[in-house]
Amino acid sequence: TAGHHKRIYDQVFLDGTYTAGGCLIVAATIDHVIAWHWCKHETTRDYQLLLERIEAPLIAVIDGGQGAYSAIKKCWPTTKIQRCLVHAQRVVRRYTTTNPRTD
Repeated sequence: TAGHHKRIYDQVFLDGTYTAGGCLIVAATIDHVIAWHWCKHETTRDYQLLLERIEAPLIAVIDGGQGAYSAIKKCWPTTKIQRCLVHAQRVVRRYTTTNPRTD
């Protein structure tokens, strides 16, 4: 794990990426990684282990997963939570089609 201590960020993006070796959850700004944590799944506890090393930002942007959401509520209770628009758009695309039924 790695992290920047004491610096306060306005906005932090949180997301997990799965590999053959597990899941890498990352806290980042628009231009650099703040901290990361290897885990098996994006659980609340794993996100807590990441968030506890970072000062609470004003806003956290997440994919909508329950693990990140619950950890933010526990570790950063004053931080506002924003759903990532790219992730939200992917969900809409997954459940819609270019050939809708008209019956």
